[in-house]
Amino acid sequence: MRIAIMTKNGKIAPMDEGENAMILDNDLESKVIELGEYEDHPGLQKMMDLLRKEPTVDVIITERCGPPCIRLAANKGKKIYFYSGESQDAVSKLLEGKLTEATEDDAMRAHGMHRHEHHHH
Repeated sequence: MRIAIMTKNGKIAPMDEGENAMILDNDLESKVIELGEYEDHPGLQKMMDLLRKEPTVDVIITERCGPPCIRLAANKGKKIYFYSGESQDAVSKLLEGKLTEATEDDAMRAHGMHRHEHHHH
């Protein structure tokens, strides 16, 4: 299992606010991917790339994301988990089976709590 974690200041970040993506391999050795090459929502852009282009990322842990991310992950056979706090805690809980996979309903609730407005057509 390969885990991608959105981070900001060492804590788990929302998908659209992450500054780094930390990738953990089976041995739990982490490598940090800088997100500077994206201008608009760098964390979100990187995670979308990981979901689309890197079949080896099986799980994403983020504080929150919108329903489109959940759908994309499901279509690609990936799992997204929401967690707030330290990344090490999240990994421990994931490995202990204590995290629940995020659903579109979870994403709607979590997404509704953040600050920008969406315009629906």
